[in-house]
Amino acid sequence: MLNKILLTFLILGSAHAADIDSAPPSIGKSVRGKNAVFVDFKKATYNITINKASKKAYAKSVIEFTSFDTGTPIFDLVSSIVKAKIDGVEVDIQAIKAPTWKTSFKTTKSVISPGNHTLEIEHNLSNGVKFDYSGVSVGFFMSDLGDRNFLEKYLPTNLEYDHYKMNIVLNFTNTTSRLVQANGTVKSLGKNSWEIDYPAYFTTSSVYLHSFPDLGIRKLEWVHTASDGRKIPATVYTKSSRVRPDNFKRNTIKYLKELDRDYGPFPHNKIIVYGVGPMNGGMEHCGATITSERALGHELTHSYFARSVMPKNGNSGWVDEAIASWRDSRYKRLSSTTFAGSNMGKHSPYRRTTDKKAYKQGRDFLAHLDYLLRNKKGLRYYLNEFHQRFQHSSVSTKDFADFLKFQSGENFDKLFEKYIWGGTSPILGLEDFSNPNHPKLSEAQLKALL
Repeated sequence: MLNKILLTFLILGSAHAADIDSAPPSIGKSVRGKNAVFVDFKKATYNITINKASKKAYAKSVIEFTSFDTGTPIFDLVSSIVKAKIDGVEVDIQAIKAPTWKTSFKTTKSVISPGNHTLEIEHNLSNGVKFDYSGVSVGFFMSDLGDRNFLEKYLPTNLEYDHYKMNIVLNFTNTTSRLVQANGTVKSLGKNSWEIDYPAYFTTSSVYLHSFPDLGIRKLEWVHTASDGRKIPATVYTKSSRVRPDNFKRNTIKYLKELDRDYGPFPHNKIIVYGVGPMNGGMEHCGATITSERALGHELTHSYFARSVMPKNGNSGWVDEAIASWRDSRYKRLSSTTFAGSNMGKHSPYRRTTDKKAYKQGRDFLAHLDYLLRNKKGLRYYLNEFHQRFQHSSVSTKDFADFLKFQSGENFDKLFEKYIWGGTSPILGLEDFSNPNHPKLSEAQLKALL
């Protein structure tokens, strides 16, 4: 253990050490009797080429990572892998199942030693690309409602616990002029070629990328002045004739003022709103959202809680959905809870999706905490401090509970044990509550948004 701690500080320093400390347990003897180990990504470079004539999309990815244990390194990618190398040596890749949850990852069949390594992967880009009469569209749209629906759906990545620098080079051939919307720094490399540089605090759930033909797009741009004086470029755009960009802009400005007042300056360097039809709900990214007008306030709240203060795993995702849903209810205050208990924060450590009970039961749990804190400025005051303390980092449910205890002087451990961790006999409940702000879209519906 001491050697692992020393290696952590020598290779990465304390900030990255916190990432690997939040990883799930290694998966023992799962690949030919070898341990599969979670690792710490440092940097990923993705080079994507999309050819309209051949209707092919292909990516070459180079990932620099650190392993702190001997074993086969775990990562994830849904698309098929053509070729992979570790430190320049070709390796075989295979799927690996989590031992206590219905999910899977990818790992090599070759064991590596502790230290720094480079993973190279050539793979087909099968999701998030549409070829049609107008040209080619690409969209990396995230969701926590289904398993393996973050960046791993499109490109090789790590799990939510890990923050790392990402760079995407996007090349199109045999296609028309186009637009690129991304929540990173976009740089033109020439005709139909772009480089997008994403901040180092991003995780697999953070990236927004949308590229499409420059046909029939309506767009409004302005500069949002945050309360800390930063000038943040803001964009509203739509491809739908049913959407009014001026309404989206007006409401975006209204909600940003509200959130700035409640939780502080907008925490990202861009604001991107992709306006879609009224029945589509929304999906959140760091400083960006695909959303209907109805869900806009909910999704912008997620740029604070979900994509600034980020969940470490599926057991932590209830926090941000509960906060956004509590905000949707106009921060109602409840003198008692509305449910007997739940285990929404006590699933397998390998869970990667948010428990849907967060929308209603999680919301009402926060409403009850607000009642208990009514003589100590109320829960929103502590959520503001929570965001200021943990912005651009990841948290667990325990981090949230400990923060409230420390800052307020109130011990809510028994309440968390009953209503979030399920006590000694978890009350499982059914995850059947559907929030209209976050509908689970089919692949056909997602493709239509491209």
